[in-house]
Amino acid sequence: MSYPSPPLEYSLESWQLPNWFNTITGIILLLPNASAQDDQHKVVLYNDGTWRTTCLGALCLGYISLLHKQTWDTPSGSSEYLSDSLIITHAVAVRLMGCYRRPMGYLEGCGLSRGDLHLASLSSCEGHLGPSPSLYNILRSVHDTGSELDPISLSPPQRDVRYDYQHVFRRHLIGVHSGKPFSCCSSLSGVQETNNNPEYDIRLAKPSSISGRRNLVRSSRRTINAFYVSPGVGYSRYVPMISGLRAWQSLTSGATCPAYILLVMNTALFLSLALVGSVRAQQVGTVTAEVHPSLTWQKCTTSGGCATQSSGKIVLDSNWRWVHTTSGYTNCYTGNAWNSTICPDPTTCASNCALDGADYSGTYGITTSGNALTLKFVTKTTNTNIGSRVYLLADDSNYQMFKLKNQEFTFDVDVSNLPCGLNGALYFSEMAADGGISKYSTNKAGAKYGTGYCDAQCPKDIKFINGEANVLDWTPSSNDANAGTGRYGTCCNEMDVWEANKVSTAYTPHPCTVEGQTRCSGADCSSGYCDPAGCDFNSYRMGVKDYYGEGSGFTIDTTKKITVVTQYITGDGTATGALSEIRRLYVQDGKVIQNSKTNISGMSAYDSITEPFCTAQKTAFSDTNIFAAKGGFTNMGKAFDTGMVLVMSIWDDHAANMLWLDSNYPVGADASQPGVARGTCATTSGVPSDVETNYPNSSVTYSNIKFGDIGSTYSGTSSTTTTTSAASSTTTASSTGAAHYDQCGGTGWTGATTCVSPYTCTVLNAFYSQCL
Repeated sequence: MSYPSPPLEYSLESWQLPNWFNTITGIILLLPNASAQDDQHKVVLYNDGTWRTTCLGALCLGYISLLHKQTWDTPSGSSEYLSDSLIITHAVAVRLMGCYRRPMGYLEGCGLSRGDLHLASLSSCEGHLGPSPSLYNILRSVHDTGSELDPISLSPPQRDVRYDYQHVFRRHLIGVHSGKPFSCCSSLSGVQETNNNPEYDIRLAKPSSISGRRNLVRSSRRTINAFYVSPGVGYSRYVPMISGLRAWQSLTSGATCPAYILLVMNTALFLSLALVGSVRAQQVGTVTAEVHPSLTWQKCTTSGGCATQSSGKIVLDSNWRWVHTTSGYTNCYTGNAWNSTICPDPTTCASNCALDGADYSGTYGITTSGNALTLKFVTKTTNTNIGSRVYLLADDSNYQMFKLKNQEFTFDVDVSNLPCGLNGALYFSEMAADGGISKYSTNKAGAKYGTGYCDAQCPKDIKFINGEANVLDWTPSSNDANAGTGRYGTCCNEMDVWEANKVSTAYTPHPCTVEGQTRCSGADCSSGYCDPAGCDFNSYRMGVKDYYGEGSGFTIDTTKKITVVTQYITGDGTATGALSEIRRLYVQDGKVIQNSKTNISGMSAYDSITEPFCTAQKTAFSDTNIFAAKGGFTNMGKAFDTGMVLVMSIWDDHAANMLWLDSNYPVGADASQPGVARGTCATTSGVPSDVETNYPNSSVTYSNIKFGDIGSTYSGTSSTTTTTSAASSTTTASSTGAAHYDQCGGTGWTGATTCVSPYTCTVLNAFYSQCL
């Protein structure tokens, strides 16, 4: 382990602050301890800025951190609570103390004296400690040797901790040198006793009222002096107030760890041990190592072919992960409910709880092999896991981002083991590349642990949103033993490339009025920001009943592997042009298969998703055109420009039993009405308890993912579509040639071999040519 070197100007007698600091509010040097049963307060700060727990037996590790806040104004003499706005700007791990029983007043290891531990300038006190060591020199030593400082030992006092407040202040708040308090400490004024407990509560007045410590902050030189504070041995809980230091008795058997803090005082406020509770973040656990399974994929160009991306990996979504206390194994979330003691509010919960690593195959039924990913539906070990959701990574800390305009995305899929009620979904979400870790300082897990999910449904079942736990108004589900909903949802543009089982499939863009992942509450989650229904193309729903299904009687036979090709076409054929069409092709048994054409009364024979198609569909189905209201292709195009994260999942539907995909929906509506029938599954199918019991071994396999120039990611011989009606107005072929993006040649092709102006019939391979 190595530690970063702090700037040379950092010393402990006089802190010369660089310009990027506005107001230093505190330096924490913390050694918290608690009994074996109370693991909520054993928290330490690592050099990467994350809060973790390391307190094994009687050994605790202490760490140094610099915290700053933007300059603020407060009335003279007032104090101010600090909370989420505190930012860790520098954190260097230094092992400072092990807790062992040794004679009081002696420190061993590192050659440090008690004066060194005070780490502060007390030059205004008589009999001061002498020169304090430079923080830089201490940490430079650690950095150069690559090792931690040896522990320093200290015993608890050989008497009851119930001192009078003056003794507590002198001996434990200021410290002891050679067994006696500093002479200047006896003259400190401005120390007040609080009303609620004279024996345990010490109230500090504003710094200017403490004799001998005036002008602690000299703003002209940005110089801050400090003195050392120790609440005393045996106090295990951090103080719940900014302006006071409360002593809590909690002696453990065998040994105790004292909590220490280096307090920097400002004329406007005091920073006490309560800062420990203020630095709150969504933590990571270490019980199970997070090892991302590899998944190769390919980038393709029309000129250079396809190149394998061997660095590809997948990561499990954070919502599926074990959430436990940072210091132990206690669940923060069990079944479908939060532990209200550990998680009383969003930030405390995020501070107390960690997302742990995943056993991908053993616990979640997730396996990879080369370019193939298999997701199993139900996995039973000591617990039962239902479904999963994973993301494609660019590296261990960032999602792979896809900019889709003027590109095509192709993959193979096997849905033969997905019955009614299940959904093997592959789609794109406008998530942040790093999972939100840079935008939200309280998110310390990031993409490495699958954070930052969002979609156009604005789901409210996500446990952590924007680095905070979604505990407010949390309501456990009445029919899902693992889920519930909180006050907040998380919204963003979503492109459903593939939602399918072996009965039905649909592809659907879902636009939103917000850009990027956005937290919502109230009505904004249901209808304010996004189009949850989207503009879908489901062949069965669009009137072609024999296009997709099990067996040779269907154009696409779901008993076999299917290659799915989706093209994101722009008006000018460039990556910067306006998104104008989302076109679907299939390849099966070596044949390229065009998408089915709409067969709905009152609609043209559309075979792709365009703005005219969406408008006509909403009219034919008597649906409100929310797609257009939320920005339609314009907002989807903006999201494609930003970049999208690839999501792959398997799930069942506790809200609507997946009937919207594979049966008649809404239930009770006349199936003969346009848009109601979506598949052949019974309206009684898809009940999660039934599916989970009767089809636990269901699975989906995604493989052979390719992304690149239009026409570069697939090959095959030509094939005709199931209908011969004219296409939509945007792709209609005239007698003089095939429409834009239609097939125009290839071995065995008998159709048009020229294209409508201004397009050219382009040979993609010996078996397939397309108007481009």
